[in-house]
Amino acid sequence: KTLEILLQKIAYFLKKELSLEMPQNKVSIKTSTSGMDFLGWVHFSDHRVLRRRTRKRMLSRVDEKNAPSYLGLICHGNTYKLKQKILPFVKEHGTIRL
Repeated sequence: KTLEILLQKIAYFLKKELSLEMPQNKVSIKTSTSGMDFLGWVHFSDHRVLRRRTRKRMLSRVDEKNAPSYLGLICHGNTYKLKQKILPFVKEHGTIRL
């Protein structure tokens, strides 16, 4: 309820002071346990996981040239299983040392 009241106040301020309108279909209130989707990751209070769509795209495009970049990306979250899928490919081609 508190957030809904604040959203109304924010929308009023945007319209009155800045002549802007807040798009209703892009504003949603969720619980903190559902995480926050931001920059390809879903952020939770104590960890983050790679977004499913990002993970699928990454696995379909991984090759010897960009595998080290993907390893750099996934080191920032809880991605142990994903790392295990990429590491054999990287070691096979000898592009990085671990």
